[in-house]
Amino acid sequence: VSASGLHIAILAGALAWALQRAHVPKGARYWLIGAILVFYSLATGWHEATVRATVMFLIAEAAFFLRRSKDPLSAWAVAGSGWLLFYPWALTTPGFQFSYLV
Repeated sequence: VSASGLHIAILAGALAWALQRAHVPKGARYWLIGAILVFYSLATGWHEATVRATVMFLIAEAAFFLRRSKDPLSAWAVAGSGWLLFYPWALTTPGFQFSYLV
């Protein structure tokens, strides 16, 4: 299965739209979509792009619980820093460089 951050964004958007139309409360939507995205990332091989997009979604949407506004740039930075904590050699890979540095 080929997956990327774009697939995560499309899946999250479609799920958010469907759950909102079904009148699921925002807090429950966050946990449900988050669980589905984590499962999807695991099922597709836990690749950097899908993990980054999943972490970015979780951080950006967690702003709701903290009563803060969403900050996608900060979510992107935290996702990249977190990835480097677990995989420091990723800094030398083209995938990381294209995802974060370019």
